[in-house]
Amino acid sequence: MILRPVKVAYVKIPKTGSTTMSAAIWRHYGVDPATGSDEVVNLNRRDRLPLIWHGWHVEYRRIAAHLGAEAADYRFFALVREPVSRLVSVYRWQRQKQPGHDGLSSFAHFVETLAERPRALPAQARLHGRPQWSWICGEDATLPPIHLFLLEEFERRRPEIAALLGFDPDYETRNVSEKIAVAVDDATRARIHALYPDDVRLHAAMRADPDRFAAGRGSLPVGDGTERGS
Repeated sequence: MILRPVKVAYVKIPKTGSTTMSAAIWRHYGVDPATGSDEVVNLNRRDRLPLIWHGWHVEYRRIAAHLGAEAADYRFFALVREPVSRLVSVYRWQRQKQPGHDGLSSFAHFVETLAERPRALPAQARLHGRPQWSWICGEDATLPPIHLFLLEEFERRRPEIAALLGFDPDYETRNVSEKIAVAVDDATRARIHALYPDDVRLHAAMRADPDRFAAGRGSLPVGDGTERGS
């Protein structure tokens, strides 16, 4: 989501409180989310991608490529969520939208299908199930200069987000999935961690030093002991 008046770009990662954040922005600018505007830009609409699946979810790389040299003048930000909690939210939302779908019969089966037979799942479930890292990494698979905020720290970080946006958002709209009971056993948790290794490392790094990531100076440790980031 490109906010031209304030030169800010919001990377809307699915199931990270992103609808609440987006709705606050749309409301502030008086924008119809079905269309966007010249001031609040949805690249998926410009690129004619199916909005029923893609909505306003656009990767950092596509936004930066669209802005070109102007990207250096923009501040990017995103919300990040603990990977298991986020995938439970994806599952609940898809169960609500696709009741009776075989790939959604249980959470463990959903994770197994996502890992082994993703095309057996609804298109939106595959999109929402993509790693958070895939939405925010740069073309060179490193972490670009982007302000990252943990969803679990959202209330504490509200003043910093308001400073980025140039206004204090009204967060009244929340896209809450039906709270069906979801049991996460140790084997399923381990499978999620294996499926999303970068998300697990990113979340751990953000928990260890949240201020650094909020300031846009974070980096992601990789397996060889080095770090990749801004």
